[in-house]
Amino acid sequence: MASGKVFIHQSVVPRFLRLKEKLDGHIPIMNIWSNDKPSGIASLHKPSLYPELNVPADRSENGDWGSVARGIEHLLSSLNGVPEVRTSGHTEEDQGIAQDINSELQHISWAKAELKPKPRWTEEAASRLLAGILNPPDGSLSSLRTFRLIQLQRLALDEHPGAGAALAESMRVLPDETKVAKDIFDRVLNEELQTAAGKARAASMLIRALGFDRNYFYLRQSKHIKGIWDDRSLTYFSELEELRKKFESLRPLPGSWLKFQLPFALPVLEGIYQCEGSIALVTHERVINPRAGWEPSEGMRIETMMNPSGLYAQSSVELWLPGELQIKSEMPPSDTSYKNIYSYPEAIRKAALGLNRIILGLRLDTGRSDIPEVIPGDLNQVAFKQFNVSGKVTTSVPSANFEQVRVNTGSPRIENELSTTSNVLKPLSFPQELLESAKFHISAYNIRRAVLDFSGAFEAFISQNVTPQLLEIGENTRTQFLNRYGDKLSKAALEEISAIQMSDDDDPKRFPSIFKQLRKYEKSKLEPSIAKRYLRLIYPVMEYRNDAAHGRPIETNVLDDLVVATEALDCLMMEWRDHGA
Repeated sequence: MASGKVFIHQSVVPRFLRLKEKLDGHIPIMNIWSNDKPSGIASLHKPSLYPELNVPADRSENGDWGSVARGIEHLLSSLNGVPEVRTSGHTEEDQGIAQDINSELQHISWAKAELKPKPRWTEEAASRLLAGILNPPDGSLSSLRTFRLIQLQRLALDEHPGAGAALAESMRVLPDETKVAKDIFDRVLNEELQTAAGKARAASMLIRALGFDRNYFYLRQSKHIKGIWDDRSLTYFSELEELRKKFESLRPLPGSWLKFQLPFALPVLEGIYQCEGSIALVTHERVINPRAGWEPSEGMRIETMMNPSGLYAQSSVELWLPGELQIKSEMPPSDTSYKNIYSYPEAIRKAALGLNRIILGLRLDTGRSDIPEVIPGDLNQVAFKQFNVSGKVTTSVPSANFEQVRVNTGSPRIENELSTTSNVLKPLSFPQELLESAKFHISAYNIRRAVLDFSGAFEAFISQNVTPQLLEIGENTRTQFLNRYGDKLSKAALEEISAIQMSDDDDPKRFPSIFKQLRKYEKSKLEPSIAKRYLRLIYPVMEYRNDAAHGRPIETNVLDDLVVATEALDCLMMEWRDHGA
C-alpha cells in the first residue's frame, strides 16, 4: 500500500471536511485514478469494511470532482445509517443486480438533491442507453428495459447532456413502457432517499416493479467500521417507523421522555415493552468490544444479540415515564456510591426504577435471569423531553452527561499507581453480604429489595452476635406452653408434660423478637454495648420489613431512612468487629 499527500479540489473541500468530522478527524482511504475510473460508480457499493474515496489525479477543474462529491455524499449517508441493497444470491449476476439497484437509488438521490458540482458527463452515455433500450441484447432479463428506462428518466432529471432528446425518442417509440417507467421513477423519487426508511421503501418498490422476488434481497446498514453492520429485511425500517409512531401514541400526559444506551444488550426482540406505567422502546446497536471472542468478517456474521454482557451489542432505550420530572440536580457526588442517590436528578432515578421493573418482567418472560439491573451510573448519556398535560414540550435537553468522574488538568498523579503488596481480602460475614446487597438496591432505587436485604442484615447480625449471649431466654415448645398455660393445668398434667423427654433437635429453643432481645441485652448490661444512636436510625426501616416482605406499598421517602440506617448498621458492625466480638 502506497501513501502520500492527496490533492482535494476546493469545490469539494467543504464536503470533505464534513466527512472528516464524521470520521472523528480520520481521513478515508484514497484511491487515485489517472485515466480510467475504477469500474464506475457501482464500485462505491461493493462490500467494504473501511470508508474509501476515489479521487482523480488531475488537480485542475478538468478532474472529475463531481464524482468525488457524490462519493463523499455516499459515504456520509452510509455513516448516517442509510442501508444498501444486498442479495442472498451467490452468482455474479445476482450480486450485479443488487449493486445496480443500489447504485441507481443512490444516483436518484443525488439527482433529487441537485448535487453540485456535477460529474463530468460522458456525452454519448444517453444515446448508448437509448440504443440498449430499443435493441436489448439477446438473452437479457425482461426487466432490463424497464430498468434502463428508469435510468433514462434519472439522466433527464440530472440534466445529463442528450438525455432530454433520448427520453423524447423513447416516448415516441415505446410510449406505454416509458410511461410505466416514469410512474415507477416518480414513486421512487417521492421517497426520502437520505433516510433509512425512505431508502428501504424505495428499494422494495423498485425490486417489486422489476419483477424480482423480494425475499432474495435484504438491506445492509454499515458504518464502514470493521465488524459494525446490521443485515435487515426490506420491511424492517418501515416497520420500525410504525413502531415509533405506536410508541409515540402511548405517551402519558403529563409525561417525560428519556433516551439512553445501556452498556449491555437486553436479550429480547426490538419492540415496545410496558410495566407499571413505564413504557420502553428497545432497539439494538452493534458495538466493538476488544473482549469479544468472535470477530465478524464478510464471510461470518455474529447474528445473536442475546448477550447481556455487551460484547457484541448494546440496547438503545427510549422510555416514557408518567409525570413532569426534573432533569437538574445540584447535589455533588460522594465517594460512597449508595449515598449518591440524590446526586442524580429525579428523571434519572425514576428511569432506573421504571426500567428495572421492565427488566424483572423480561426475566420472567424470557427465562433469562442473567439480565442485570441498571443503576443510574448506567444512564450516563441521556436525551430528555418533558411534556405538560396539553402535550406541549416544556423542557428539551438534546444531550445530558451524568458521568461522575474526577479530572485533573495539571500534572498526572502517578504516585499511587500500584498496590505493591498482596491484598488478602477478608470474607464477608452473612450480615455484611446482605448489607452490601442492600446498598446496591439503594443505588438502583429498588426500595423493596433494599428494605428486605437491610432487614435481613440486621436480623442476621442480632442472631449471630446478640442471641448467643441470651440463651437463657430461649424457650422450646414445652417451656413456652408451660409458661403460658401452666397455672391452668392440674398437678398430674404438669408432671406428665414435664416427664416427656425430647432432644434439642426435635424441639429447639425459640427466641423472642429482636427488639425484645435488644431490650434484654441492654438491661443485662452485656458487652459490647449497642449504641442507641445507631438503633434510633435503624428502627424506622425495620418497621417496613413486613410491608416489604408481603408486597404491601412502601413510601418512597423510606429511601432517606435507608441511607442513614445503612450507614448506622455499617458503623455498628465495624465497632463490633473492633471490639473483637
